[in-house]
Amino acid sequence: MAGSNKELFDTAEHIAERFKEQKFNKVLIISHIDADGLSAASIASTALQREGLAYEIKFIKQLDEAVIADLKGVLGSSGAADLGILFWFMDLGSGMVKNISQFKPVITDHHAPSLDNYDVPIQARTDLLSLGDALTKQIDEFHLNPHLFDLDGTFDISGAGTVYLVARALNPNNTDLAHLAVIGAVGDLQDSMFRRLTGTNRKILEDAVNVGKIDAKTDISSYGRETRSLQTLLMYTIDPDIPGLSMNEVNCIKFLKKLNIQLSTDGRPRHWVDLTIDERRSILSELMELMLAKGIGHKEANRLFGEAYILPDETVGTSLHDAKEFATLLNSCGKYNRPEIGHNICLGDREEQLKSAYQLLKEHRSILMNGMQFVRGLGINDHGAIQYFDAGDKIPDNIIGTIINMILNNVEVDQNKPLFGFVLAEEGDRLKVSARTTRDLVKKGLNLSTVMKQISDIFGSGSVGGGHDIAAGATIPLGKQEEFLKYADEIVKEQFGIQNI
Repeated sequence: MAGSNKELFDTAEHIAERFKEQKFNKVLIISHIDADGLSAASIASTALQREGLAYEIKFIKQLDEAVIADLKGVLGSSGAADLGILFWFMDLGSGMVKNISQFKPVITDHHAPSLDNYDVPIQARTDLLSLGDALTKQIDEFHLNPHLFDLDGTFDISGAGTVYLVARALNPNNTDLAHLAVIGAVGDLQDSMFRRLTGTNRKILEDAVNVGKIDAKTDISSYGRETRSLQTLLMYTIDPDIPGLSMNEVNCIKFLKKLNIQLSTDGRPRHWVDLTIDERRSILSELMELMLAKGIGHKEANRLFGEAYILPDETVGTSLHDAKEFATLLNSCGKYNRPEIGHNICLGDREEQLKSAYQLLKEHRSILMNGMQFVRGLGINDHGAIQYFDAGDKIPDNIIGTIINMILNNVEVDQNKPLFGFVLAEEGDRLKVSARTTRDLVKKGLNLSTVMKQISDIFGSGSVGGGHDIAAGATIPLGKQEEFLKYADEIVKEQFGIQNI
């Protein structure tokens, strides 16, 4: 790899020393509300509690000017050190280093740092290796981020992973928290590119396996191995798309019956985990033959397989037994403003909090399906080098990224252009913009984080943008959609060398 994760581990050790010095009375954890952020906060709170350190947790949707103003209110006229507070930003913060520097914080994040925080030559801004070299020379003392060491935060390590490295450095016994970092990583789709965790994530996975918290094995890559009926699992397999089966439940049922696969037992739908090894092999073999016969190449067809991460301490057939489904459960808690439920589940609650989480998950799935159907009916608009849809107030702003990702993986959408989605922000006074693209386009030079950051800077106060090269988001003023599309089209074309894609 271009960079080295040794620097990550060294920086984690340095940050851990700050905690060991205990020159504070309390740690204020500020974390994101998605699966990665919830996993991160759970690792941090457990590690701090084990050291006898007091802490509070503040879960936030995004780090913007309003949140920072609220945090400033905590300080009053005093500084963080004067009040004995150590601010710890996790799964966010790298894009707002200048804005939060007054807190003298610890930052453990994996999103691309904002270049406005650093003196980076123009020629270095479009190349990951050059960018990493430039940033490393100006690294913040307590800022742990893979991008600062020439590593890609899209798949090398997640926010929960960076927190885990600090926890591990704080106390080697914290390796029993590695499974939470794995859940955070798959929740951020860090295994999607190679169908397995790689880079620093791989080392964290090894810790989780060694302490018996994770079993890793090759299996079908489709989501829902534990909880979806067989026909539903096949129907919603859209990456890769299975000709004649994806999004067609009737054909999926026919396909399974042709192979003499029982769809239910004692009136209960069978799930993938209920199948025998021979039944799984039969289905996968037939799926491969079907895809190859339809002209789909071996490389794409092999995306049917991936590494599954099983939590052996959890009950088979539940959302907690599979890391992907565990992450979705956590996401449903955060997206519907109940992050504390997801946090408690990570800490081991398996009673009332889990029941509440399952109810949120049920509602989440229903809203996602309705959102998918709405966008399908709405249609996708072409705008030069990009494509987009405007859902107005018909889709909640907290699931727009998930909807875009699901839509982009559908063959009906142009895979050669990034997909942008607009919705009215929850507050009602701004637009939320989210975008997703493919790894192939990223390899050609596309960086959605840069697109979002540059445009939000143009719009100024009240606009925030950033994320990853493959997935990013922004909030912009109402009435600025056409301007946004114009700028986005121009920036994307520039990233591709002003050529048609």
